[in-house]
Amino acid sequence: MNEKGMIPPEKSFLPVVQEVHFQDQALILETTEQIKKDFALFEIQLCFTEEQASPYDALSEVLVPHIQALIDSNMGGLYALLYQIDIPDHWWKMIRENAKESTLANTITDAVIQRELLKVITRNHFRQQRINPGGSGTAGL
Repeated sequence: MNEKGMIPPEKSFLPVVQEVHFQDQALILETTEQIKKDFALFEIQLCFTEEQASPYDALSEVLVPHIQALIDSNMGGLYALLYQIDIPDHWWKMIRENAKESTLANTITDAVIQRELLKVITRNHFRQQRINPGGSGTAGL
């Protein structure tokens, strides 16, 4: 994990989330919708406000208490949620090995946001490829 809790690119086979992605309002909005959809499957309703300093902070501030509640009272539910979100096994292993108990909810939240953002980036990339089949392979990832 790096200082922001993100999985280092060399440890992932997924497209790399870069800092600029965390500030892209449209990507974060799509990511927020994806997160709401996945959490709703577990009857967790999320409410977002515009008061946070950055879009990433807004997501994190709303998710951490829900993740902490799952850690405290429903680890099975947390595992099911992480499976639904498709957190890679090697990410989960790194989180378990490196996160302190006091920061576990924040670390898991960072992984959830990063994974959901990767879903949106990947979906948008392939959507663009369907629209523009002669495009340049990995542009935008």
